[in-house]
Amino acid sequence: MSIQTDIQSQLGQLVNNPPSAWPAEIAVEGRAGRVSCAVQAVEQLACSLDEIQYQAQEPFGQTPAGLTQMGEALANRVSYLLEPIGNYELDEDGMTLQMRSIPPSGDRENLSFYELLLRCSGEIRIYRYQQSAGSVREKVPMEFTRQVLGRLGNDLDDLVADRD
Repeated sequence: MSIQTDIQSQLGQLVNNPPSAWPAEIAVEGRAGRVSCAVQAVEQLACSLDEIQYQAQEPFGQTPAGLTQMGEALANRVSYLLEPIGNYELDEDGMTLQMRSIPPSGDRENLSFYELLLRCSGEIRIYRYQQSAGSVREKVPMEFTRQVLGRLGNDLDDLVADRD
């Protein structure tokens, strides 16, 4: 089975047997790692998530250049989100690459954007933030169709499994 099929199956189980408290965790094993999501709500066609995490079985991007290369490959592969991903910031000491939507959605008064963190330990985390003018950004749920979430899971796993 593929990650996409397994994600669809687990989301279907949440629709048919909702948990007593949200968020609910789903987790799927792939060829090169594990995708997990904190699900806030799910319906027949879509779901709302607090975060998406991918944990590779092996570390990746052991050098700053390697981590940046992995980020660029991810941005090129995952081109179907609400905004394109770019705007790389590398923390060489912590070996973490931070990427954001470029440009963010909205206007100057109210912006929404994705943030992706890639760590050389093999971890990828995806969040969505909203920021109003003059305020601190706050994490908000991400909304995906179930099909797009499955595709994203497959793409994260394929990216890691197929890296050179």
